[in-house]
Amino acid sequence: MARFVVARQLGGKRSITTTGKEIGRLDDIIVDEATGEMESIVVEPDAETAEDVRFSKDSSGDFIIPFKAVRAISDVIVVEETPVPMVAPQVASAPGMRRYQRMVRDAQE
Repeated sequence: MARFVVARQLGGKRSITTTGKEIGRLDDIIVDEATGEMESIVVEPDAETAEDVRFSKDSSGDFIIPFKAVRAISDVIVVEETPVPMVAPQVASAPGMRRYQRMVRDAQE
């Protein structure tokens, strides 16, 4: 039960880089269903700063940021500006990504 409370508290949190650059707002978390570990966070880009941030994007334009890049979670989510790189094939095959992509498609219909 506590896991869901934490997830609800994180939804919509602002995300910034370690240098203070605005990324956007947390939209979702991708979790490896087998291990329960957080794999990535999905951030809806801020329209004004989205072009200055270099993270992989999903089919709907949201940033997919490896959880390894997350440095702190408090009032904001702070991520390393130069995270472990994930290229498109790695993003597409990341655990939980197919399920996430289905949810995005369903929501858009």
